[in-house]
Amino acid sequence: SISLIYSDTSLIFSPYFSSLPPSLSPSLPPSPSAMFQVVPVPKTPEAALRQVFIDHGKSLGLEFTEMDRATPLTDMVPVGAPYFVAHFDEGPQLFVRIRGRFPLQFGREVLCSPLLLAAPQRVDWRECSLSKEAETEMAAKMRTNFEPFDFTDDL
Repeated sequence: SISLIYSDTSLIFSPYFSSLPPSLSPSLPPSPSAMFQVVPVPKTPEAALRQVFIDHGKSLGLEFTEMDRATPLTDMVPVGAPYFVAHFDEGPQLFVRIRGRFPLQFGREVLCSPLLLAAPQRVDWRECSLSKEAETEMAAKMRTNFEPFDFTDDL
């Protein structure tokens, strides 16, 4: 449904998964943490999109692997191990197993780069706040656009 709503754009899906180390939650056992971001970007050839991720990853010492869409994640990484995947509309996904430090905003850094959205001020999510009126308007528009896909009316 998201792909149909944003059909005039390229969509980048970027899940990130990790287990929180005991140092971040000393009174709790290690627990999973996950983020899943979907970002529409202006139509861009997918090879160029992939290359921006690869180049930014290399600048941080990350080596991406192309992963076929049908490949189960368990073939790439043990259960519970941290990873990052960039999904594209078509073709292979980009996968990297996270070892050591990894910027939580990696996906935002790539997408906000001058080669894609040219919005460096948007890398920090705290700088993306809108007025209450603007947020209400955006939510109403999304609700309207999503309505044809809302299955809860059938329940």
